[in-house]
Amino acid sequence: MWIGVGINLLSDVIFLIAALLIWGLYYLFSTRLKLLNFFGIWGSKKITIYLSNLNVLFGGTTGIDGTRYSFQGSSIAAEESTAATRLQSLFNYFLPKQVDKPEILNQLLIADVDVTIIPSPKDINAIEQSSSIITLGSPAYNLVSSNVQTDSQILAKFETVQVPTISVLQAEENNQGEYHHVTTSGWEVGTATPVLPGGSRPTGSSVATPNDLSSFLPQSTQISIQQITITDVSPYRDPLFGFVQRYFDDENQRSIFYVAGLSDLSTAGCAYHLISNWKRLSKKYGSKTAFVVLLKIDAADNHKSQIVFEKSKEEIRG
Repeated sequence: MWIGVGINLLSDVIFLIAALLIWGLYYLFSTRLKLLNFFGIWGSKKITIYLSNLNVLFGGTTGIDGTRYSFQGSSIAAEESTAATRLQSLFNYFLPKQVDKPEILNQLLIADVDVTIIPSPKDINAIEQSSSIITLGSPAYNLVSSNVQTDSQILAKFETVQVPTISVLQAEENNQGEYHHVTTSGWEVGTATPVLPGGSRPTGSSVATPNDLSSFLPQSTQISIQQITITDVSPYRDPLFGFVQRYFDDENQRSIFYVAGLSDLSTAGCAYHLISNWKRLSKKYGSKTAFVVLLKIDAADNHKSQIVFEKSKEEIRG
């Protein structure tokens, strides 16, 4: 009996040594090391993904039956949440659980990176300082994004501008007296955001007649909208635009990724671009070079995007 137990124990030890050897070779000579370097995960083995934190006012939501209910408080955007889960999957452990191995190892070989997905905090002191960060969404709803924008290495920023409501609507009026490009709730800048001439109206936005405008627009002559600004480049206001950018935080030895769009759809689309293109970006920019990629997201499928502008910090300010 003891011989059988010893043989089983020896086989487990041999398998563990072999698995660790294979893991080490894979880690050193595959894309795994490049992934961790690109995202600045080498010390703490932690990365925090921050989502926009939406403050829903009393009675500001409708249920599945279309009725307004009394929900109020913090909420997260559905597209951002889905994209964050996809980002998390990038760091899943390489060795599948289906591999034939002793049962004890099933609990050991799962993941080697601690990925945390949380809504943006409301206190700047609560922002993680010991791990790399991916912040999703604009400063309007994400305090982490707002804080990141103050860093001198940031290349693309959100700015809030005041737009005369009447002049925008008059510019969009057609022969039938309809006003186009009025986006409904769910887009980045609020419940009703006119997109300036030349912008694209995303799927799901409304076409309002003059009689309907009071239900969509604030009762004032101006509204606040957000735009993306990059040095020496004209501002972008189309909800389908967004960016992926990264810089290296020397003080804390970590990477900061700022991924945001002018809508929930485009923010998620930019995250999907990062997921699909990190290898190319890693090859081009390495582990510490600051860069920005401006994207236009496909309205029908936000997994598809077009690169509008891509440069490093040196190229922009050089």
